[in-house]
Amino acid sequence: MTICTLTEQNTTSLYVQLISVAELFTYLRRIKYFRVSKMSQEIPHWIPVVDLSPIRGEYGDITKEAYAKVVTQLGDAMSGIGFCYLVNHGIETAKVDHVYDVSRKFFAKPIQYKRKYLKVNPPENFHGYTEPGAELLNEAEKNSTELREVWDMWGWWGPNKSWEEACPDPVESPGFTEAFEALRPEMDNVSKKLFKLLALYLQLDDEDFFIKRHRNLGDLSIPCQTQMRSMFYDVVSPDAKLPPGAIRCGEHSDWGSITLLFQDSVGGLEVQNVLGEWVQATPIPDSIILNSGQLMELWTGGRLHAALHRVKIPESADSSGKLFQQPRQSFIYFVNPDGPERVSPVLPIREGKEELATKPTLVAFDHYKARIVEATMLGY
Repeated sequence: MTICTLTEQNTTSLYVQLISVAELFTYLRRIKYFRVSKMSQEIPHWIPVVDLSPIRGEYGDITKEAYAKVVTQLGDAMSGIGFCYLVNHGIETAKVDHVYDVSRKFFAKPIQYKRKYLKVNPPENFHGYTEPGAELLNEAEKNSTELREVWDMWGWWGPNKSWEEACPDPVESPGFTEAFEALRPEMDNVSKKLFKLLALYLQLDDEDFFIKRHRNLGDLSIPCQTQMRSMFYDVVSPDAKLPPGAIRCGEHSDWGSITLLFQDSVGGLEVQNVLGEWVQATPIPDSIILNSGQLMELWTGGRLHAALHRVKIPESADSSGKLFQQPRQSFIYFVNPDGPERVSPVLPIREGKEELATKPTLVAFDHYKARIVEATMLGY
């Protein structure tokens, strides 16, 4: 097991096969991952790296001894900044690259073609295409415009496959649906292991507490709003006339339980730490970025923090101009509780999160629908 805690007393062996320790610290400083802080070391203000190699394999085959090698590091990260990188997670990178490939081909098509696959009624049917500017996640600035386009692949078809019928997958893009569905079992497998780790870290009476409330992982007949999302941020020219308040993705916290994010090498994601500073989530090859959502924060009384994050438009190009010339892609798995689940704190409210004590019990389906209504634009 390897964990980056990023103190000079405890360096990591994560990259030792690739670069020397001296080169590692140079790299970490360059990407703004290493920071010297006078604040208490109990709460990290950076984004830690957690090595999942001790729990690689199928969820049902992992031993308690294996979980014990990872639980503290993962839990400390998620109870601190609320984000971490996962490495050696076991998900095939080639499958993620294939999703990028089929998505890129779809997003490259004319807007008239893509609009055939617009979501019909997002609060009830979140499966399909979202064009640039049609979704606003920004919780700080409601007059902004978010410059990205999205394909959402919902994870519950219902007994009559009603969502699929209402918004069919793009038949002109061979292998599109298959690319996404090839990833679902692997994402479900990792998600179950993460839920087990979080329950162990929180010392819940039932270590399967979260797993029992996410039965849709592996059983798509159970109503749920878990979804796969492919996002594409097109090239932004330095001299482009952008609408007021334009941003690639405004600051927000995710709505559900946990989020697993793959990002390409372009970067741009920023996370707000507990000091209110924005930290760059610089891409680490073959890693997943994990973060907690609003329902997980409520469930845990704020122990697992739903951090704000955003993707900004580059302010300046590098000497080659490549920063503006490259689009950005990401693949996301939003894991949500089964629809009927009622979410309220099962742990004492954490200091600084007192507002959670006044929140009503939330029904997972209702909460997600309400957030979709708030975020969707253009009069859907």
